Amino acid sequence: MACLLMGAGWDPALRDSAAQTPYSLSADKRTRNSFRKYREENPEKYNYSKSQIPEPISEAVEARKAEKKRVQRAQRKQKEKEDKEERLRKEAEEAEKKRFTALNDREKRAIAAERRLAAQLNSNKDMAVTNVRRCWQCGESLLGKIPFEYLEFSFCTTRCLQEHRRSQAAKCQK
Repeated sequence: MACLLMGAGWDPALRDSAAQTPYSLSADKRTRNSFRKYREENPEKYNYSKSQIPEPISEAVEARKAEKKRVQRAQRKQKEKEDKEERLRKEAEEAEKKRFTALNDREKRAIAAERRLAAQLNSNKDMAVTNVRRCWQCGESLLGKIPFEYLEFSFCTTRCLQEHRRSQAAKCQK
């Protein structure tokens, strides 16, 4: 409507009783942009600075602004998604901490042993199966097992560990 009126000769620099221009009284952005587009199409027709209509706006500028807004919206959505994933990860970590602290010492050691075993098996999948670690007492491979450590020795079972300790004790007594 504003473009039609200005095209018919209505001066946008006219002010009302409160000394406000039609542009400053515009209710929405669409109406204000129509004033700016009219200024783009008819740059010399009116004194636009007196009417307080800002710089003209072209279709290319609007397209760039819309693209910029779309990119910002996409970035904001991506950030929200990352924040949500981080929040869920932290909540899961807190739940795991609570569950772990509720376990007794034996259960905690069992979980640690399972994790070491899984790490050992995963690290051995990539390379050829060459196991240099063997039981100190019986020589059985420790691959896929959680060894029992005593000083610098590794054993496959507690039986081997006990036999080693007995043999060491017997050697010391002689």
